[in-house]
Amino acid sequence: MSAITNMLDGFVNKTMVEPEIVQKWGLGTIDEWRPGYVKKVWCVAKSHLLGTSLFGGCIAALADQMLAFPAITLQQDGEFCATSNLTLSYLKPVREGQLIIEAEVVSRRGKSFYVEAKFSQNNELVAKAAATQITVVGPR
Repeated sequence: MSAITNMLDGFVNKTMVEPEIVQKWGLGTIDEWRPGYVKKVWCVAKSHLLGTSLFGGCIAALADQMLAFPAITLQQDGEFCATSNLTLSYLKPVREGQLIIEAEVVSRRGKSFYVEAKFSQNNELVAKAAATQITVVGPR
């Protein structure tokens, strides 16, 4: 098994320590993965709400995080990815409760990945995002 596989499996099994920023912001990691795809169920708490809907900055942070993971599943040990472009469309207000986020690599060109994510709540699409992830080699 590679270090990347061990990390991803550790996140799914909750045996891998989350990076400090992920802990501080309460982003969580992933619940499921396969090459080029990730999924997580994130609990939208009352503390995340601005009025009755999720603060948009939370969705942006979740998008940036979740759009990286599918590229990571296809990388080699010693590589990491960086977001070079991110677009986000807010379609409906996100309320307290479960938010399902699925992200998938749509295409790959050399060391760049184009990734899309869908955010759904109560079986409705509430946001979508896309990003270009570039592969960087060396220490993070």
